[in-house]
Amino acid sequence: MKRIIDHYLLQWVHDPYRKPLLLRGARQVGKTYAVRQLGKSFDSFVEINLERSEKVRLIFSQDLDPHRIIRDLSFVTEQSIIPGKTLLFIDEIQARPEAVTALDLLETAGIAHKVLSRGGRSKVLFIDIGLAQASLNLNLADWFLQPQEAFVNKGTLVEAFVGQETLVYADAHRKQQLYYWQREAKSSNAEIDYLIQKAQRIIPIEVKSGAGTGLKSMCIFLETHGATPYGIRFATLPHSVHEKLYSYPLYAVAQVCAGGNTQVQDALASLLGR
Repeated sequence: MKRIIDHYLLQWVHDPYRKPLLLRGARQVGKTYAVRQLGKSFDSFVEINLERSEKVRLIFSQDLDPHRIIRDLSFVTEQSIIPGKTLLFIDEIQARPEAVTALDLLETAGIAHKVLSRGGRSKVLFIDIGLAQASLNLNLADWFLQPQEAFVNKGTLVEAFVGQETLVYADAHRKQQLYYWQREAKSSNAEIDYLIQKAQRIIPIEVKSGAGTGLKSMCIFLETHGATPYGIRFATLPHSVHEKLYSYPLYAVAQVCAGGNTQVQDALASLLGR
């Protein structure tokens, strides 16, 4: 199984100035599998789990001297840990706060993502649409048997899908944040699903689960933000350009979001064997 993350992990391996790597993300998405595959590129691979081993947890409860920690981990695992040749994988590191301090790296990830707006307002979306469908007990057969109707009736999932893809194809070396725009005015409320940055410009994105002919919010945003060159609409429509509105089918989200990001394009090319 090939994934984009493998390309980024190999880049880290070949970086002569690499530092400890924090791999974050939702549970059960394949992080451990990816690291184990990466371990095959090292002379040796040592995996420890801070939730399962009390002996390992005790190692981090003492001082934070890295030489002692490596020595004691070697004793407990009965494996040599050689700097530069051994990949040391510490799983479930959040189970021991001292281990987090020792590595100076950690950020807990979840399955939901907060989308921010100005003034501290936010909305919460399921970013893993597979988990969202399972938690809502939705019928997956509809997507295959009646795709047009399924899109129309599942607007929230479609919006979450676009948000998920926007995060996936952003800079993998930084934690990404989603933003949206909302205006509350008498008889003129408006909301844009997402805002992204391209070439120092803020680009609004509207997500429509159907054909998406109603674009009042997009028009208001473009009228009130003269520096924005265009807006993007994702819907169940073919690609088209009308004045400052660029329309794309939902399956083109990856192409649009990855456009101009050479790191993502290189990762996709590596994934496809080009």
